[in-house]
Amino acid sequence: MPPNLTGYYRFVSQKNMEHYLQALNIGMALRKIALLLKPDKEIDHQGNHVVVKTLSTFRNYILEFDVGVEFEEDLRIVDGRKCQRETEHERGRVRERGRHRIGNRLQAPSHQPRARRGARTHGPRDRDLAEVGRLTDCATQAPHITIVTWEEEQLVCVQKGEVPNRGWRHWLEGETLYLELTARDAVCEQVFRKVK
Repeated sequence: MPPNLTGYYRFVSQKNMEHYLQALNIGMALRKIALLLKPDKEIDHQGNHVVVKTLSTFRNYILEFDVGVEFEEDLRIVDGRKCQRETEHERGRVRERGRHRIGNRLQAPSHQPRARRGARTHGPRDRDLAEVGRLTDCATQAPHITIVTWEEEQLVCVQKGEVPNRGWRHWLEGETLYLELTARDAVCEQVFRKVK
């Protein structure tokens, strides 16, 4: 029988967080902020239904799921990007432009004035398509499909998306909660102590 993880846990320590954040392609500024944080965990575990709240002075993240049931996870809170997919019909063709939102700014491919009609040059359409190539993670991002299951006494999460080997596992040893985060070849470990 899996353990009940319900409780409030205070942050104790972490190892290898910067390498993990780099594996997620998190920018340097956000990595520096994340390294200063000491998040707490609040877990409400009722049968197969689990709510995990990660609480910090910078951002809070709430993950609610049923064990063994796949769900689509919104991971924008991790790196601040909101991805959109936009389709336009032009001259009978379908074209896609990638955009992404950072904070309140919407960044889109840059546009320069069009050359006069008939001129042979690379126009805005060609640049837009090149920009889509550079913004692949936002323009064509597949949804993050997540599933959480029990492996003996460990709660194991697999996050399927653009980052290979992404996931985490939680387990208890006495009053200590361990969290192992993985992405690509990076492994980060966080330790929390139960306070109530």
